[in-house]
Amino acid sequence: MSRRPGTAAALEIVFGLFLHTFGIGWMYAGKVGMGIFIMLSWWVVVFINYLLLHVLIGFVTWPLCLLFAMIVSPILASRAARYEPLAA
Repeated sequence: MSRRPGTAAALEIVFGLFLHTFGIGWMYAGKVGMGIFIMLSWWVVVFINYLLLHVLIGFVTWPLCLLFAMIVSPILASRAARYEPLAA
C-alpha cells in the first residue's frame, strides 16, 4: 500500500504544532515502532525542558527543541512514507 509523503509530513506538522506530539506521520507511513519511539522520546525531551524551566534555561531550550522537531520530523516522516519495505 502506497503512502503519500505529503500526508505524512502534514500529520507531523499538525500534531506537532497543536498537540506537541511527534511520530504520527511515522505511524501513517507504516513505521509504527519508530513512531512510538519518536513520540516517547519527544515526551522525555519535553519533561527535561520542563525541569530546565526552573533554572530559566528551559525558556531557551524548549522553543529550540520544538523548532528543531518541527523542521526535522516532517522531512524524515515524508522520506519514510516514500520508501516501501521489500516484501518477504
